[in-house]
Amino acid sequence: MKQKKTGIIILSLIIAAMLIPVLIGCKYAIPSADDFKFAIGWKNTSDNHFIYIIKNAFTTYMEWQGTHFVNILIGFPVYYALGLGAYRFVCLLAVVLFVFSVMLFFGSVSKWMTEDKITAGLITAVLLAMSLFYIFSNNPLSEVFYWFTGICAYTIPVSFGLICLSSYVLYSIDKKKKHIVTGVIFGIMAGGGSLNIGTFICALLLFAVIYDKLTKGKIEKNIIIGIAALASTVITVAAPGNFARHASYVDSISPGICVYYSLSRVNTMIAEGFGTGILTVIIVVSFIAGYNIFKSSDKKFVYPGLVAFFCYVAPMVILFPVCLGYSSKFIPERCMFIEYFALYVFIVLGTMYFAGWAAGKKMFNFTYVSYLILALICIVPMTRYLDNDTMRELIPVRMFWHIASGDFKRVEARELWLINELEQAADDDVIIYVESGPEGEWTNIKGVGLTDDPSFWLNEGVAGYYGKNSVIVYGNNTEDNQE
Repeated sequence: MKQKKTGIIILSLIIAAMLIPVLIGCKYAIPSADDFKFAIGWKNTSDNHFIYIIKNAFTTYMEWQGTHFVNILIGFPVYYALGLGAYRFVCLLAVVLFVFSVMLFFGSVSKWMTEDKITAGLITAVLLAMSLFYIFSNNPLSEVFYWFTGICAYTIPVSFGLICLSSYVLYSIDKKKKHIVTGVIFGIMAGGGSLNIGTFICALLLFAVIYDKLTKGKIEKNIIIGIAALASTVITVAAPGNFARHASYVDSISPGICVYYSLSRVNTMIAEGFGTGILTVIIVVSFIAGYNIFKSSDKKFVYPGLVAFFCYVAPMVILFPVCLGYSSKFIPERCMFIEYFALYVFIVLGTMYFAGWAAGKKMFNFTYVSYLILALICIVPMTRYLDNDTMRELIPVRMFWHIASGDFKRVEARELWLINELEQAADDDVIIYVESGPEGEWTNIKGVGLTDDPSFWLNEGVAGYYGKNSVIVYGNNTEDNQE
């Protein structure tokens, strides 16, 4: 018991070390891209602003995208209405909300796995630490933590989706109706986010419902949560705006090509994960944890082969609407953030499920020698992080380094100067020259994002925001410094 408490403390310190630079980064966040474009309607409307939000959400649903919950969120332009301080505070809340929802989700699953609170706490800490390490190794986080539009469309919906899933699991444990109410509310909001999020949440809820049916012979009342999330996702899919937006793209690709792109991308992610050793650690740790807990459990695990297949296919299904929606194999960072997290969840799910099935058949008898060998299997590939350059690939470490070196401060000053020039410009056609940063400068903060093309959609949006005919910016900006 003492060793488990010590493990929780150590893992908590590791989690805190990873999060501190990410939280500090919120201090430097700058409004970017769609943040300006979506504020124009609020700025120019003659309606009551609440009425404007509702009208704008409906118009967006009919003409641009079906994310009905997101359409409401982005209708309130935090930067324009409340200023830069409020903008950055929202970024801070987004980080806290996401981490809290992940912890709540893994905590509910751990509680379902074992009634021992200390063991459940340790499993929660392990899963949370591994998930953050895996995501932070594969995503710069700029579009999900430091961009208001990205926060509204991705971070908040996926966080609400995890709360929805937690409610489903918690009802399975204590049968309290409040969990159904909570799950339905958050499921509806999650389903109104970007389509890959709704697909992700519905896939996990489908698995949970089928598992209950196969192992208990019945479907419980918390299926209402799944129905609500599915209905909300269907509303998102069926929006006329989705088809209008898709038709606006010059190129389009067939669903068959999208399946190929999704399959190829997921396979690449898996290969890269094993190449770096991270997925090896995740699988080994998840299997040992699951096996040791389930070997004395009465929980049933059936059809492990089908579950493994489901966990392999599900990430592809989640990626499919992104490829189809963008008519491209290019996947934006914000979408890849969701995809990496989904892949992590399904890998852990498949591994622990197989561990439970194997434990029920008492297939393994772990000894100290076995644990030593498994520890070496995990440690050897992770020694790559003993190298300073490789360690700095981890985004929190890289952020800490460049915050300390002053890069974030310099980029912030440059972007704020650019915004001030736009605000103070007297001409209707604005041309601004931005000084380049020093060699090696890096941040993961999204800049305003302006280019030297006045017809570029972002330039036109910013021009409209500031009441100008056109805006041209020459020189580097923050986007150029993100590798």
